[in-house]
Amino acid sequence: MNFKKVFLFLVLLCNLIFAQNTKLCGTDFVMQKYRNTPHFKSEQLKILNNNNNLSQNPKIIPLVFHIIHNGDSIGEDENISIDQINDAVSILNEDYNILNEDLNNVVESFENIIGDVNVEYRLARLDPNGNCTNGINRVFSSLGNQANDCVKEVISWDDTKYVNIWVVEEIDSDIGAAAYTYLPGSLWGDEVEGIIINHEYVGSIGSSNNTPYKRHTLSHEFGHYFNLEHTWGWGTNGDLDNCSYDDGVDDTPNTVGAYSTCNLSQQSCGSLDNIQNFMDYSSCTCMFTSDQVIRMQNCLNSSVSSRNNLWTNNNLWETGTHDNY
Repeated sequence: MNFKKVFLFLVLLCNLIFAQNTKLCGTDFVMQKYRNTPHFKSEQLKILNNNNNLSQNPKIIPLVFHIIHNGDSIGEDENISIDQINDAVSILNEDYNILNEDLNNVVESFENIIGDVNVEYRLARLDPNGNCTNGINRVFSSLGNQANDCVKEVISWDDTKYVNIWVVEEIDSDIGAAAYTYLPGSLWGDEVEGIIINHEYVGSIGSSNNTPYKRHTLSHEFGHYFNLEHTWGWGTNGDLDNCSYDDGVDDTPNTVGAYSTCNLSQQSCGSLDNIQNFMDYSSCTCMFTSDQVIRMQNCLNSSVSSRNNLWTNNNLWETGTHDNY
C-alpha cells in the first residue's frame, strides 16, 4: 500500500469535511483573471526586483473599517462593535511583530526562520477631507449580504493613503470566502484596493468565535495584500498536484496545504510542512518566515499599487496616524 497516497487522500477528505463549516480565503478565486496577465506579471517583476534593505523602524499602516450593515444595532451581527475592531487591530499588531502568544507553539524545525514583519497598524484619525475620525464608517446597505467588489462603490477612501477594510454579512457565494483581497499589481485605473471580510472572521470577540483560523484571518489577508501567495502557490488547498507548485518564497517548503487540522508532523511533499504558517489554512497558524518578510518588505518599499506611500511620514500626518499627531 502506498501510505503517502493514503495520507494525501485523507488530507483532502478532511479538507472537504471541514469546508462545510469554515469558509476559505477567496483571493485565489478573484486572482484567476489577473495573475496571468502581462500587466500583473510586469508589476510583480518590479516588486521582486526591489531589493531594499529592511527598515529598523516599524512601518505604520493607516486603516479604515467600513461596516456595511443591514440596520442592526451596533454590536449585533455584521454591525460589529468598536471593541471587536480594536481587538482585530491588536491581533494584527501582535502577529506582525512576533508578539502573538501562540508563537511559542512553533515546532523546532521552523523556530530559526520565524519572521518579524515589523509593521504597525493604526486606525485613521483623519479622513480624506481632514476631518476627525475614529477610523470606522458604518454604512447601511443591502450589498453586504452577498458582497463582492460592488461594496467598494458604497464607500471607499483613497487606497494610496489608507487600507480599506469592508466588513460584511456574507461574501458572494460564487467566491464563497471568509475574506479576499488582491495582490499588488493586479488592479489598475480607478479600481479600489483593500480587504473584504465576513464579520465572523474579524478578531476574536463579538461575532467571531476566536478559533485560531478566524482570529488570524486578517493577518492572512494582509499577507496577500503585501504580496504573499498561499504556501502551496496558486493551486487549490489539498490538491495533490500542489507539490509541483511554489509560492515564490525559498524557506516555505512545498506543500499540498492543511485545512482545519494541526498535524505538526505532516509531510505532504517529501519534507516537513510549515502548516503553522499564516498563509496556510491549518487550525494552528501563528508565524511568517524570514523570506516571507523580505517579500512583504519589498512590496512595502515598492511604488506598485502605491504600497510605499502608505507608511510615509507625510501620509501618516494626513491620516492622523503619526506618532506626534
